[in-house]
Amino acid sequence: MKLVVLGSNGYRPTDLGQTACFAIPELGLILDAGTGIYRLVDYLLSNQLDIFITHAHSDHYGGLAYLDSVFWKKFALEALEREPKLELEAIFKAMVESQPKARVHVAPEVLEDIPSYFRYHRDNQYFEFVPLKAMIELTGGARLISFPVAHTVTCFGFRLDTPGGSLAYVTDTYGEPDASYLEKIRGVDVLLHECFVTDDNPEFARRSGHSHITPVARLAAQAQVGRLILVHLSTLRPETGEPELAHALPIFPRIEVAFDGMEIEF
Repeated sequence: MKLVVLGSNGYRPTDLGQTACFAIPELGLILDAGTGIYRLVDYLLSNQLDIFITHAHSDHYGGLAYLDSVFWKKFALEALEREPKLELEAIFKAMVESQPKARVHVAPEVLEDIPSYFRYHRDNQYFEFVPLKAMIELTGGARLISFPVAHTVTCFGFRLDTPGGSLAYVTDTYGEPDASYLEKIRGVDVLLHECFVTDDNPEFARRSGHSHITPVARLAAQAQVGRLILVHLSTLRPETGEPELAHALPIFPRIEVAFDGMEIEF
C-alpha cells in the first residue's frame, strides 16, 4: 500500500509545501483536504472518494473547493485521450452523468464550524458530508478508526489497518509519550505526526495545540512504531526541512521529514 503526500505544510501553502493532504490512491482514501488536494488528479483511480477531515481549520478542509476541478481535469484528460476532437460540452455532460462523488467524513461538532460556503454551496454536488464514525470498513479488508486528540478545537486522529500494513495520522495536537492516543497508534508501521513548532518553544506549542520534535520522538519510541514521518510542517522551515532532527534521532532513529510528492510504502 502507498501513501502520497499531496500537502506537507501547516497553516498556509508556501513554495515548499501545500497544506495538509494525504492520499492512499488504492483505497480512494484522502486524509484531510488542504490545498494539496489539487494534485490528486495525478493519483485518482476512481470517481468515488472517501475524505476524512481532522478538524475545522481551513488548512485541513479548504481544498474541498478544488474538488470539482480535480474530477473535471481527470475526466477531460481521459476523454480527450480516447477522442481528441471531443467537444468540452460533451465531456462535461458525460462527467455529470458519471456522477463523480466524494464522501467527506466529518464529526458533527466539527461540521458546525466549517463555513456554510462548504456546507451548503450550490456547486458542491461533487461531495457530500457524512457523519464520522469511530470505525469504518473500507475496500480490500482495510479498516479506519478515528480517535479524539487535544487541540484548540475539536480534532481527531486516524489509524488505518490493512492486510498488508498500518499507519496513523495525528495532527494539530501536542504529542508526548503519555498522550491520550498512545494506544491507538501503538505498533503502526508508519506514524504521520505533526511537528509545527520549533523545539525551543515548548510552551507556545502547548498553548497553540501543536507539537515539537523531541516529545514526538519519545512518543514514537513509546508507541513502538516502525517509522515516524513529520508532517504539518512550519511555514518558516528552511529548505532542508525541520532543523531539530539532531535532537530527535538519538531518541528515535527512524524519522523522516515529509515533502510534497513523497510516496510512503506501508
